[in-house]
Amino acid sequence: MARFFYRVKNKQNKISQGYINASSISEAALKLEKQGYNILEIKEEFKNSFNNTGINLSDSILPFSLQEKKEFFNSFYFLYKSALPVLDIFRSIANSSTKKQVKLFSSYIVKKIEKGKSLKEAMANYSNVLGKAYTALIVAGEQAGKLDEILSDILINIKREEEIKSNLIGKLTYPTCIFFMAIAVALLFKFFILKAFSLMGTGVCFSALLMLLVTAIIKIIVI
Repeated sequence: MARFFYRVKNKQNKISQGYINASSISEAALKLEKQGYNILEIKEEFKNSFNNTGINLSDSILPFSLQEKKEFFNSFYFLYKSALPVLDIFRSIANSSTKKQVKLFSSYIVKKIEKGKSLKEAMANYSNVLGKAYTALIVAGEQAGKLDEILSDILINIKREEEIKSNLIGKLTYPTCIFFMAIAVALLFKFFILKAFSLMGTGVCFSALLMLLVTAIIKIIVI
């Protein structure tokens, strides 16, 4: 659970500020919106400095998984809509994200921007993390003043990717199960049914057939 500073405006256009506890900045913003506030600013309370992320900046950044992209762009969109400066957005993501790669990437971007780099320059060497297309869209969106629209479109695209992945897994699961069931039946036929039929005429007892079945099952599991 983290603590977030907020500045909000109510329905009477009265501005107030304070702190709220939440597990993420998105949850904090949602709590405030449910109370009827219009969010002007929201960011995590920093105890000492940005380096409190606990991330070693010497670590290499790996390309984001689909779930890491989803978390990153959700936070980015929410914070940008809250009118936070880009530097504060990446600081907040670096401190509040639950995923190491997202924290590490955001930490690197903060470090670059603090040295006077633009967002385009800061992201130039990390296009493989988000993907070249998404990186180019972010830069183009910021330069055109339409970053909120770009981030919204990216989130829609990520949702489609999730749906495609889910559908693909669902379609592959059934034939895969059928395939392994067919193998199991074939092995059961080989190790038990054929031998059981050959023993039928010898007056073999039920316990012997049961032992044969158990042995067949063990062989199938081992295979």
